[in-house]
Amino acid sequence: MHYFCTQCSYSYDEWKWDEQEWILPGTLIENIHTCPQCGEYESFQWVQEEVNYLDYSSLPLGEEAITSLEAEHMIQWEDVWDDTILVKVWQPDFHATWEDHRITTLELYDEYGDRADVKFFASEEIPETEFDTSWMDKFEIRAKCSLHGTWWIKCEK
Repeated sequence: MHYFCTQCSYSYDEWKWDEQEWILPGTLIENIHTCPQCGEYESFQWVQEEVNYLDYSSLPLGEEAITSLEAEHMIQWEDVWDDTILVKVWQPDFHATWEDHRITTLELYDEYGDRADVKFFASEEIPETEFDTSWMDKFEIRAKCSLHGTWWIKCEK
């Protein structure tokens, strides 16, 4: 989730590494009591992120009705074995992997919208991972792009 300090406007994203402040990705806002920039106590406000929903089921076979931006963030998944799925973004050419434009995380959410698993990616890594879905029939996969926000699809086994 994304937050900003109401005192100095410092921007904090729980899933990005803040190199300057030495805050690791995955550090929840509950663990940051004071703003690293101004020192104000509990001054963070939540910023609602825009989530872009990708729906491939409405596309006619062989028709390219999606935009280039949607295609760049296309999330694909497949069963690998038992209850494990392989998730990829933008195959076969992959999403851009520059430091300022890349997929930072792939996330698995259950049917109730609770995050079940997350995989972080460094700038040189290909956005691809496996998730255990043994306890899920329905789930969501979200890909966070450092430039274009969050993209997600609903999935059903």
